[in-house]
Amino acid sequence: MRLKTVILVAVLIAGLLPAGVGAGAVACATGQFEVSGTVTDAMTGLPLDRVTSIGIVYAADGSGYDGEGTDPATSAFATCLPIGEWKIAFDADYYFTEWYDDAPSMEAAAVISVVDGPVTGIDAALQPWPSISGRITDVRTGEPLPLTSVGIYQADTGDGIDGEGVDANGEFMYYFSPDYFTFPVRVKVNFAADYHWAEWYDNSKRFSRATVITIEADSGSITGIDASVRRCSWTVPDFCFQRKFWN
Repeated sequence: MRLKTVILVAVLIAGLLPAGVGAGAVACATGQFEVSGTVTDAMTGLPLDRVTSIGIVYAADGSGYDGEGTDPATSAFATCLPIGEWKIAFDADYYFTEWYDDAPSMEAAAVISVVDGPVTGIDAALQPWPSISGRITDVRTGEPLPLTSVGIYQADTGDGIDGEGVDANGEFMYYFSPDYFTFPVRVKVNFAADYHWAEWYDNSKRFSRATVITIEADSGSITGIDASVRRCSWTVPDFCFQRKFWN
């Protein structure tokens, strides 16, 4: 799994950014105070796993300021910020970006005032990108088929969207990034394994009969997009032959 990175992005609303020490220091410098909170998964309530401690804070004038990411085990963060008014964004791989407090944009974000003491409770629960996942096996043996291509297609047009491989256990996962999709998205999924009949989800040989999977922004993880495919009786390059055809 790729690392999930939480980046703190702060915008100074009033005044210029004072100079200061890097965020996450044990003790904040004079004129700075600790701002802290936690970042969790909105679907499970659990801390985001494998989050690095990379954080960047930006001032209103575009200049950079050291920030702090989250602790991998607890998803807690703490950063030292100068006195002023701030807006903070939370960003992690495979999650929708969110501004404090539960806002979709900087314009709608709540102002965090750093005045004369620590600021706690700056929490965020991030909505994961929707995803589909499943496992591909041989219909007779039940063994996984690691050499399988999973194709994602537009359900209404038949246009190919993307492809995904499977791991050694025949499993795949595909994320629907908001950078490339406008939700809802309607898709059909194809499975093509070496020396096996290609199959559409759910257990169909033809695109027209394949099951439509509707992906909403808040769908979360859609599991069970599985396939159990039949081995060819005879094969030649790129072709598969069998005594009986099936629907």
